[in-house]
Amino acid sequence: MIYLVSAQSHNFKNVKNLKLAKINFKKIDVNLNDFEALIISSKNALKALSKSKCKLNLKIELFVLGKKSFDEAKKLGFKNIKISKKSYLKELVDEFKKDLEGKKILYLRAKKISYDIAKNSKDLNIKEIIAYETNYKKVPEGFVVQRPATFIFSSFELANNFLKQCKLKDEDKIVAIGNSTALRLKGFKNLFISKKQNVRECVKLAREIENAIS
Repeated sequence: MIYLVSAQSHNFKNVKNLKLAKINFKKIDVNLNDFEALIISSKNALKALSKSKCKLNLKIELFVLGKKSFDEAKKLGFKNIKISKKSYLKELVDEFKKDLEGKKILYLRAKKISYDIAKNSKDLNIKEIIAYETNYKKVPEGFVVQRPATFIFSSFELANNFLKQCKLKDEDKIVAIGNSTALRLKGFKNLFISKKQNVRECVKLAREIENAIS
């Protein structure tokens, strides 16, 4: 059985989805015209922005991580979107460093983050606003793992939340959505990291692992 531990609901065939978090969007009060660049690392930040009463500056230079963020930005009507070739915020900043230098930058972020670009990129003029918060939930009462099992973890904090409540066995297979998530799972021997940082690719990898075993 494949178990997907995530913050959002997913419906993949023969995959048990454990939704162990809820996204709470914050009220954003900002004038986008005061900035020349906007950094987004999650589509949740864009959803928070669209739910706010802020007037969208659709011509602002928008730098995003991941195809989901890119698609959400296109949906909202942003015209000048640049998507990072890599999957991590530090890599986005490194990739577009020359484009960002000398500009007033707004970064809409989660309340809890694994990498603080404002702190680690002091040569850039970055203002941070918390756009959303992830609240973690308990594993459903009576949850029993059907083994052999492959677990997919879609974030570091979700893996941390799950492991506080449940134990994994040595024979379990584990798929991490990326290197940051894998850090929380590095003590487990059957650990695989998805080459692409999205849930669909994680499910694909989990199925390949199960097919190789059967």
